[in-house]
Order: sequence, then C-alpha cells, then structure tokens
Amino acid sequence: MHPKKPDFQYKETMQKAVDVGLVYHRTRSYMNRKWNKLVLIAGDGDFHEPIQDLVEKHGVDLYLMGTVQSISDELKPYARKIFDLTKEPLWTDLAYAGKKHEL
Repeated sequence: MHPKKPDFQYKETMQKAVDVGLVYHRTRSYMNRKWNKLVLIAGDGDFHEPIQDLVEKHGVDLYLMGTVQSISDELKPYARKIFDLTKEPLWTDLAYAGKKHEL
C-alpha cells in the first residue's frame, strides 16, 4: 500500500534476462578496453561461462566480493581472491559505513 495514496495499486514487474545484458556489456567492455582485472560483486553461477572465458582465454584476474555462502561454487575456482564481506577487515568498515548513513 502506498503511504500517501491508499487507493494506488502497485504493479509487480519482474526483470528477465538481466544477467544476459550484464554479460553482453562486460564482454563488450573487455573487447574494447582489454582490461586485465575484474571485481565482481555478485556470486551468481549464471556468470560462470563468461567468467571462465575471461580468466582462461584472456588472462583476466577475477576478484569476487560477497559472502562465501552467496558466491556460487562454480565461480570460486576462477577467483584470484575472494573478499568475504562478513570477515575482518571488511566487516567493520561496512558496519561503520552503515552507521554513518544513519546519522
């Protein structure tokens, strides 16, 4: 329910093929710029094949950020490093950043 318009009806919309779009733009970016490092703040296994291609065929260094539980096991072998957001030193930095925004 809308807080100021009780008669307003929300429509639920679902985005589909977002992963496909992200993969397309990431691949296009690589082909244009030839970057050699990728920081992925997502753990979706749908990215497995394009990530595998970038790491194995193009020598891109992959760094994953997330929680160990949220990152797909299919991606973990390709990561040069995994930054677990629930571990130190990142956890304290994230917790403090959240408190700064509450002020």
